[in-house]
Amino acid sequence: MSKRLLTLTDTMDKMITEIMNKKGYPSISSVIHQGVIDLHTKIFPAYVMEKKKKITPEQKFLKDKEDKDERERLIKAEKKDICRELGGKVRDGMCIYFTYINGKRYQQENALLHLSKEIITTQYQPSKEKVMRLREEGKVNYEF
Repeated sequence: MSKRLLTLTDTMDKMITEIMNKKGYPSISSVIHQGVIDLHTKIFPAYVMEKKKKITPEQKFLKDKEDKDERERLIKAEKKDICRELGGKVRDGMCIYFTYINGKRYQQENALLHLSKEIITTQYQPSKEKVMRLREEGKVNYEF
């Protein structure tokens, strides 16, 4: 940091003091610093980052609504993927699929919003391999 001697006229000193009092700057040097920054910004605008545009409450509302709609669309797509993994069909916001428990097949109807990846792991009980083995042995006669 370099130090320079600056001579101010009475008029300049009065102007700086007025700015200092009006804007609440703590010292004369902070007023001069801010003045140099403002002048540099005005002369060399390429060095200055653009200020964010202020958005109106209406624009904020519309943006939030779009974001919410996008989130809901992504969640719905994810839930439909889970339904497909279960081998089910989507009808009227419901996923209709089958669970296989101890050699029996049960039709399940679940709202899309209630589906989760954990349901996939519990579709076959005690395990998918055991259910498939029972089918191969002819102990169960349902279709997959």
